[in-house]
Amino acid sequence: MKPAWILCDEGKVGTYRQCLALAKILNIEAVHKPINLNAPYRWFPPQMMLWCKNPAKLQSVLSEPYPNLIIAAGRQAVNAALVLRRVCKTIVLQNPRIDPRYFDLVIPPYHDNVQGQNVISTLGALHPIRPEELAPLRHEHYQGPTVTVLIGGDSQHYRYTSTYIQTLGQTLRNLVTTPGPFHGAQLLITPSRRSRPELLLELKRILMGTDFEMWNNQGDNPYLRYLACADTVMVTGDSISMMSEACITGKPVYIHQIPTSSKRLSNFLTMLYENHHAAPLLEHPGNKLTFKPLDELKRVHGLISDRL
Repeated sequence: MKPAWILCDEGKVGTYRQCLALAKILNIEAVHKPINLNAPYRWFPPQMMLWCKNPAKLQSVLSEPYPNLIIAAGRQAVNAALVLRRVCKTIVLQNPRIDPRYFDLVIPPYHDNVQGQNVISTLGALHPIRPEELAPLRHEHYQGPTVTVLIGGDSQHYRYTSTYIQTLGQTLRNLVTTPGPFHGAQLLITPSRRSRPELLLELKRILMGTDFEMWNNQGDNPYLRYLACADTVMVTGDSISMMSEACITGKPVYIHQIPTSSKRLSNFLTMLYENHHAAPLLEHPGNKLTFKPLDELKRVHGLISDRL
C-alpha cells in the first residue's frame, strides 16, 4: 500500500502532530509534505481552488505518484487537498472553511461548529500522547506529591503580561505553602517555545524558596516525563492542544485561564469543565472533584475505521 501524505502548512509543528497522531492510530505509513503553495494559490480562498485540476501547479511536492489517502490541516493544506481530492481520499482536520462535503472526512473541534454527514467533531485537539506510553516514564526521583505545570506563551488569543505571570506564580506559591491538598508538593514546570524568557525569570523569582524544577530549554524537553510523574496537572489556558494533552492523563487538571474574548476558547473550556475533564484553577481548588480522561483519538479511531 502506498504511504499516505500528511499535508500541513509549513512551520506548523502542532498541526503536524495532530495529523501524525491520526495516521499512527490508523496504523498508516505516512510521508510529511510541508505545504507552502506557489503564488497565487497560497492566497486563494478555498472556494477558488475548486476549478484547479493540476496539483503540481500548486507546489512541486504534490506531483505524481499520488497516494491513496491524504490527511490535511491548515489553510494552505486545505487548498491542496481540494485539488488532490479528485485522485485520492481526503481527511481534513480542523475547520476547512468550506463545505465539508468536498472531502471524505472532516474532523474539526466541536467549538468550530462545523456541520455535515461526513463530520466527526472532537472535544479539543488530537495529539499523539497515549496513556500507556506515559506509565513507563514515571520517575522514582520525584518523591511525594508532584504538580506538573504546563506554561504556554503569546498566541493569537493573548499576549502574556507580567501581571498574568505574577498572578500565576503567586497562586502556585500559595498552593504549595499553605495548608491544603497541595501543601509541600513539588512543582515540575515546563514552558513552551512560545514562553518569553523574561517572564519565566519573573516566575522563578516568585517561586524562590519552594520546591520547584523548571526546564531551561536545554536538551530534551521533559514534557512527557513531567506528565507521567504528575499527581496533578496545572496548565495555562492559552493552548487548546496543551490542555487536550494534559487531560489525556485522567489526573486532576486545573486550568489557569487567560483574559480573552475568544468565543472558541471560551466554548472549549466550558465543554472541558462540563464534561469533568478539567476545572478552573482557583486560589484553593477543592480535592473532592472527579476528573475523567479525555481520549478523543481513541474515540475517533473507532468511528472512522469503517469509513476509509
